[in-house]
Amino acid sequence: MASGTYIRSIIVVNILTLNLGIHLGWTPWLIENLENANSSLNVTIDQITWIASIPQIGDLIGGFIVFLVGNHMGRRFMLFCSLILLLFSWMMLLLYDTVLAIYTIRAVMGISAGMCFPLILIYFSEIALVNHRGMVTSSQAFSMKLGVLLMYIYSAFVPSKNTFIFPTMLVVLSGLLLLTVPETPYYLVLHKNYEEAKKSLTRLRQTFEEKEIQMIVKDTENCVAKCKWKDLFLVSNNRKVLLVVTSIVVTSQFAGNAIILAYINDIFIAFGKKSSMKLLTSCTGTIGCVSTACTMLLVDRMGRKTIFLVSVIGGGISSFIIGTCSFLLEKNYHVDVVSSIAVIGIFLFAFMTSLGQPSIMYVLTSELFAPNVRTFGAAYQSCLSTICLFIVSKMFGIVMKGIDMYVMFFVFVGFTIINVLIIAFLVPETKRKTFREIQDILGNKKSASVYVIQFRNNTSLSTE
Repeated sequence: MASGTYIRSIIVVNILTLNLGIHLGWTPWLIENLENANSSLNVTIDQITWIASIPQIGDLIGGFIVFLVGNHMGRRFMLFCSLILLLFSWMMLLLYDTVLAIYTIRAVMGISAGMCFPLILIYFSEIALVNHRGMVTSSQAFSMKLGVLLMYIYSAFVPSKNTFIFPTMLVVLSGLLLLTVPETPYYLVLHKNYEEAKKSLTRLRQTFEEKEIQMIVKDTENCVAKCKWKDLFLVSNNRKVLLVVTSIVVTSQFAGNAIILAYINDIFIAFGKKSSMKLLTSCTGTIGCVSTACTMLLVDRMGRKTIFLVSVIGGGISSFIIGTCSFLLEKNYHVDVVSSIAVIGIFLFAFMTSLGQPSIMYVLTSELFAPNVRTFGAAYQSCLSTICLFIVSKMFGIVMKGIDMYVMFFVFVGFTIINVLIIAFLVPETKRKTFREIQDILGNKKSASVYVIQFRNNTSLSTE
């Protein structure tokens, strides 16, 4: 049964995730101000594309840090370190007077985000109840979308010189709150810190029998496999999961799921909506939040695979609508009508892609990898996603400024079709299954024998 500490831990870590959403939501505002004729920096198109995409280089570094030391340092400690980096980057906005300073700010933000994403994913998967593990893990995506929306609204009404105030205060608040949540019991048992693991279990659940706690510690003592990053590639089951995760990450990113956020203002301007751009941007962020909230409520009822398919297919249809409208606009075909349809297509894209794609990717990554390689798997997913996003970000900026926008949207449609086939034939359903049952489905009996501390919805914890 969930305790107050369990609920508070989820809320606190989601507040931390808000910071990542604010970082993403700041990007279109930054690009808009740099492209403004009154900007003192006079940036080039190439510099704009680098500013939009350079956080992905930082993400890659952050993910690699987690890959190297994620199992040697506490989840909570590393999250705190990532917040320090984020605080440093927002404070650097005081040096917002050169392109180099902006590059540095964006890179440091990227490192922080690259550390946070896999760590939050791991933290949630290691404390969540089996019956609503999907909802808890997908709450990360909701908080991120909410952060994007808050930044859209905040930047629309606050002078540019004061933009850093709210994000800085939120980072400080997140750091203070993070001190109140426990380390995950799984990490503590992994490092044979059994007394602290008992305390963590007790805080995360309301009541326990001492005998049962001792049994859990004894059972996990010799059952947690030694962690080696090579196991990702040497164990056949892990290679199978790598194939699934790699496929859905690559196709999802090249289907334009995340890049639209970075260039949302430019897209609305391209469709002649500059006068109402701020309102439309806020509406897009609101739609994304509502859609992600729906995912949280449905993911443990409908299943991961069903929601994922609906989300991907809907995103492909909306990409086709936007691409077609862009093509017709190039031909000056009923400009007003086409622009209005394009806005509807953008709203539909925001709803459908937020409905399941980011959330389910997080959930599947936390569930499919065997317990002894989950940290490496989450870091790998984060790094791969970053590389793909960097490539798409650079391509989209160049195509949008130099060629025709509809070309990229039709490319997105092509990758969406591939993504649908991958999900339909490769992705297993993991709804309401324990980690051990998931490994059984994947055919890895060895990994299935590895016990992971799982929180069930009764009065106790059990090992898988």
